[in-house]
Amino acid sequence: MAPTATRTSLRKRKPVERLTMDVDDDGPKRKKKKTTTTKAAKTKAVTVKVEPRAMKTSDDVPSTTAKKTKTTKIKVELAKAPPSGKSSAKSSHKKVPNTTAKTTKAKTKTTKKMDNSSVELPDEVWGAIAQFVCEDVDEDKLYSTNRKSGEKVDKRKVVYKRRLDTLFAMRGTNKQLCRVMSSDFGEEIFQLAFENFCEVSDATHGIDAAPPTMLWRHKAFFLTGLGCQTCDAHPTTRKPTWVFGVRMCKDCLQKHTVIHQELQDESWTKWATYEELTKGLPHDEVQGWSKFFRSAYTMIRYWRQSVKNRKALLRHAKTPSERERICAPPALKQDKQLLEKKAREKRKEALKAELDLIGCELRADSKLSELFIEGFPKSLRERKKWTAKKVAERMAQMKYLHEYCREFKATIQGWRREINDMFDHYGHGYGNYTYEVTGFYSLGAAVRDLADTWTRFPKQWPWLVQPAT
Repeated sequence: MAPTATRTSLRKRKPVERLTMDVDDDGPKRKKKKTTTTKAAKTKAVTVKVEPRAMKTSDDVPSTTAKKTKTTKIKVELAKAPPSGKSSAKSSHKKVPNTTAKTTKAKTKTTKKMDNSSVELPDEVWGAIAQFVCEDVDEDKLYSTNRKSGEKVDKRKVVYKRRLDTLFAMRGTNKQLCRVMSSDFGEEIFQLAFENFCEVSDATHGIDAAPPTMLWRHKAFFLTGLGCQTCDAHPTTRKPTWVFGVRMCKDCLQKHTVIHQELQDESWTKWATYEELTKGLPHDEVQGWSKFFRSAYTMIRYWRQSVKNRKALLRHAKTPSERERICAPPALKQDKQLLEKKAREKRKEALKAELDLIGCELRADSKLSELFIEGFPKSLRERKKWTAKKVAERMAQMKYLHEYCREFKATIQGWRREINDMFDHYGHGYGNYTYEVTGFYSLGAAVRDLADTWTRFPKQWPWLVQPAT
């Protein structure tokens, strides 16, 4: 039976020496081994003496293992790094060319060349490029034809919007372009692009009421994006409130505005009257329908911060002249800022020119001509549909029907005669006779429908035909 270690043998045993991890040392009682280095790799023997764990009384270990210390050799192969700099030259005893210094020198040389070659273009060149972006193009590029239906498709909205996007992208390219597009020349370019986009967009209705300090690039910015400016709950908000110069949703606009009924409260009129608080301030009118009172109402809104600033100024005013100066109305806007006014005058002149060609005059009772001059503020589709030439042609047709067409007049007279006969025969209590005769509840609607559906027009208008002598 093999002898086992006892308590006395464990007490007499000398403590095992602890060795540290030394790469060049192979042990305290052994000589150092010579290591050979090659170009490929370097191998080194590492000797580690492992101290046996503290033995307990219950451990049953043979005595042979107790007398001898356990040693384990761990051979580690370390991959030699590629020669770089001084250390690699010493190990291989060969001079290695210093490539890093050369590469850095080459890089510095290339960067210097690039810096010398990057010459800024003159401002006149960038101005010519911006003018080229906004210049008028052929009509074929603004319209296209549908292959299936053959209808003419209007692409002006896409083209004009891309022009605005291009101008904003140019402005954000570098400091030079930002300076050029922010100058007076850039304002003229943005104004031209904005006016072109106004022809095909209904979001510019009420632009003349915008603050006079609002620049054209600020106005154009509202047309290139969507969403409320103060919250992320309404990302599809499209039409801005031009009188306040903001694009907000209904909820945010309600928080930042105050209505005239609130301004008549004592908390607002403590330091000034209602007239002093609201005189000359930007405002708009909102019309709605009250379900409780079952009637229409008109609500006047003011910008809340503007009213607060006016109230603070009036509170510190000491003399009546100073209060009068604070409540003075704003200065009149320049004609170049009244975009809608200029557009109305332009459309009116174009319509008069077309009417002169066909021998007609601009009538004050023409609803179509009035809507055309105003730009069809409530319908973008109608604005695209009706041009000056089409409106003039329609006015000529109405003149022919009401003044020259005998068949049209006879049809209307027949309706009136039949309605009167039914009224004389049946009296008041038999319902709506106009609807039974014409299919409409009013005779005026029936006449308008007949005029809209009339197709028998002459090739040449009778008032243009010269009488034979």
